[in-house]
Amino acid sequence: SIKNRIIEYKLQLRVTFVLLGYGICNMVVEAAKEELARHCNSSSEADVDTESLRLLESSLDRVAELSKTLLKKLDEVHKLQDTFENAVHSLNRNITSLNKSHREGERKAASKANESLAEYHYLIPTAGGRFARLFLGTHNVRFQRRKDRMMFKEQYESFKQSCVPLFIALCILCLVFQRTRWLHMLLQLLLAYYYVTLALQENILEKNGSNIKRWWIIHHYLSIVEAVVLVTWPNSDSYAQFCRPLHWYGLLNSVIQFFQTRYQKARLYARRALGKAGEMDVSNADSSAVIVHWHEGMKILIPLVLVGQAFQLYVSIVLFRIYNAHRTEPHILLCGLLFLIMFFGNLSTTVYTLQEKAKVERRMRTR
Repeated sequence: SIKNRIIEYKLQLRVTFVLLGYGICNMVVEAAKEELARHCNSSSEADVDTESLRLLESSLDRVAELSKTLLKKLDEVHKLQDTFENAVHSLNRNITSLNKSHREGERKAASKANESLAEYHYLIPTAGGRFARLFLGTHNVRFQRRKDRMMFKEQYESFKQSCVPLFIALCILCLVFQRTRWLHMLLQLLLAYYYVTLALQENILEKNGSNIKRWWIIHHYLSIVEAVVLVTWPNSDSYAQFCRPLHWYGLLNSVIQFFQTRYQKARLYARRALGKAGEMDVSNADSSAVIVHWHEGMKILIPLVLVGQAFQLYVSIVLFRIYNAHRTEPHILLCGLLFLIMFFGNLSTTVYTLQEKAKVERRMRTR
């Protein structure tokens, strides 16, 4: 029995050693697997990093290559532009000399050459109008790339739309706080900035093919002068009499402008869809050659515009009455004249536009 027990203990010991060896082998295998997985992951990360670096270097080389090509092409374009401008100057001199001729044939040839030259106006650099030259000097304001022209036009449209709510809020505040002069001056300073910016942008847009009516640019010039006069108006009894109708007019004008801008923008999209408007046309430009169908929005907008213009006339009358009581303050008379001029200009433009639209509508009905 002792011998059997010894044999049994030996078997148990062997089994224990076998199990222990199996466990150790498993541990070694698992450790080897983990090490292999870590090695594979680090190798794949290294491969990814190498690929990313390769792509980066390739992109950098392409940019460097394209920059050299672009610089070379730009140099060629600039030389060609100089040659083109010299040829245009030479042609202009010839046209001028032929226009002075007493022969009718030479004058007709000069007129034809001038019409042909007008087709290439977008290639000829220009410094803009006198107003633009006051701020930008003789710098070229004509964009060669379509992308730049469209971006500038979109910024002009968004600037107008974003300022109107601000003016509405400030006019309401000025009506509530009638004796807070600095708030009134802030509104007029913002209006001066607004109209200077619009006039400058419209001068540039006009040189890039926009169909902006000349009256609107002149209107903005007058509005700049008016804002400067109102800013420099002393805080006197005359201003206290005028500030309330002024800010009521400003509030009404801003509300009308809000609805008018929305209508004109929708109308401009319709004109473009019909192929009746160019890509550089802006929403405040009006063309009588375009068909506009009357709808409910127009029935509300037109009376609002006419009421706003009537209020403008009323403001000018108020100013003339105040001037009669304060003859020593010439800025009152100047401001009244500015309001009166803008009233006649706005009214005549509105009436002319409505007449032209009515003619187009009648023409369409007779077809």
